[in-house]
Amino acid sequence: MRLLHTTKLKIEEFIGRRSDAVLVREGRDAVPEYTVPRYAILSHTWEEEEVSFQDWQGRMDSTKRKKGYAKILKSCERARQDGYDWIWIDTCCIDKTSSAELSEAINSMFQWYRDSDVCYVYLSDATGTQPVYIEDDWPSAVSRWYSRGWTLQEVIAPAQVRFLRRDWTDVGSKEDHLDAISTITGIDIYALKGGDLSRMSVARRFKWLARRETTRIEDMAYCMLGIFDINMPLLYGEGTKAFIRLQEEIINTTEDQSIFAWAGSKPKVHNKNIWKDFDLILSGYGIIAESPSQFERSASVAMFARPQPSRPHTVVTRHGTRVHLLMGQSVSNDDFMAVLDCQIGSTPGVFAGIDLRRIAKNRFIRLNHTHIFRFARCGLNGEVLIEGFDPTEEQKELVELDSPGISYKDWKLKEVYIAQSNLIPLPPGFWVLPSEQGMSIESVYPPEIWDTAANILQPPVARAKIGAVGLRVRTMSIALVLGYYSNSWYIDQPWCKLCSYSGEDRLSDVFAACEVPSQERSTIHQSRKDYSKLAGLKVSVRRSYVSSVPMNIVQFHVK
Repeated sequence: MRLLHTTKLKIEEFIGRRSDAVLVREGRDAVPEYTVPRYAILSHTWEEEEVSFQDWQGRMDSTKRKKGYAKILKSCERARQDGYDWIWIDTCCIDKTSSAELSEAINSMFQWYRDSDVCYVYLSDATGTQPVYIEDDWPSAVSRWYSRGWTLQEVIAPAQVRFLRRDWTDVGSKEDHLDAISTITGIDIYALKGGDLSRMSVARRFKWLARRETTRIEDMAYCMLGIFDINMPLLYGEGTKAFIRLQEEIINTTEDQSIFAWAGSKPKVHNKNIWKDFDLILSGYGIIAESPSQFERSASVAMFARPQPSRPHTVVTRHGTRVHLLMGQSVSNDDFMAVLDCQIGSTPGVFAGIDLRRIAKNRFIRLNHTHIFRFARCGLNGEVLIEGFDPTEEQKELVELDSPGISYKDWKLKEVYIAQSNLIPLPPGFWVLPSEQGMSIESVYPPEIWDTAANILQPPVARAKIGAVGLRVRTMSIALVLGYYSNSWYIDQPWCKLCSYSGEDRLSDVFAACEVPSQERSTIHQSRKDYSKLAGLKVSVRRSYVSSVPMNIVQFHVK
């Protein structure tokens, strides 16, 4: 850690943060050991011509002409007036040309702010003539400082915070304006007053960041490392993966399922056909949020986390996030509701829930990512039973409070894997092998899942109905519809069905009108026996392995 001397204006380096930490270097010369001094620290927003560590080590005549130099002088002057010989300023006290030093500094920054004697918050855009918030002498509502990601930890970590206007006049302390700061930022007073952040729910802490911004996308994750007491390497260039990586680290250190209680905005639909969610499914909505903004509606999640110690630990694996959830089956065989072990709202006994869709035997993706559901046990008159329920135990019946009259029965505890976008497996495709005797493929619906080179119909997820193939058999046109049977927990056998089809019919209409056959029937179907007999065509589909990859083989027999 480097500190700037407020009188000598020299940067000196310290090692350690224990009581026996020592000063080891002044410039290039070794000096005797000293205990680490008391220091002030600056919190501000970066502007044009900030002074870097290299500037401070170079020619001072050019450094003094930079706009940021005056900010450093004023900070030193204020610290000196308050009796501090040392101050830490991020612009000039970190060598940002060293990736190792930058990584160490960012991972240590929360602790540096916490260890400071006082933090000066410089509101460079706040003047006495601007609108104020709540109190006449409180200009912070108009300050850009409140919208930045890095300043979140800088108001939480220090015990003593002083706010300074553009002209460096003091407008009070954090303690003086506690209610106003909490209202502006959404930060709970418990946290502002130095409460134990590890006791607070993950969702609540991410909510503080939801409306903030950083210059670099990755910093939306890195600025939260201290808030969650996480240490991880910095990988600039990874984009939104940094935020996912942060959550994976948090999952490894906590049992708090509120990390999954987030809701995103509605996705943009690019296609308007039966596979309109093709891009949505492949881009993924796993159980892990992709942006802090998705926690904006998580303010109603309980402030303090009370996870059940008996619940098995959640683990992030290459197959997805392995988590134990209380799950109830919805009307569709493939869709389920899952209760998270976190209270939500002001009514006792109400838990947050999410909507999941099965994509394999015990693998799921999040289905309705725009909504956090609310589940409770209700009495005969529909009232919520405030004694609630234990989300780690099976339940006979729970009610989703936003859908009055709709209840889900037979809730079971399940260990499931919830995939992120790049982990979603493709179900077995349909490999269509037309007969060489007077038979050809005329068209396929939907065309976006058809591999023309291999004659494979490859859906992104398994559904009851997958697609249709338009066939020409001698002089006749026939439509073959393909799909999957399914039961309550896994994808079962494929099915196929022949349907009448003429040149005037659209293949998409034939597909839409085709009914899924009952599972008790054979996997060989003919919608019109006389027609199939006239065409002399029989078709079968069977599950097989092609080069160790599961595939549904579709074969035809022409008489």
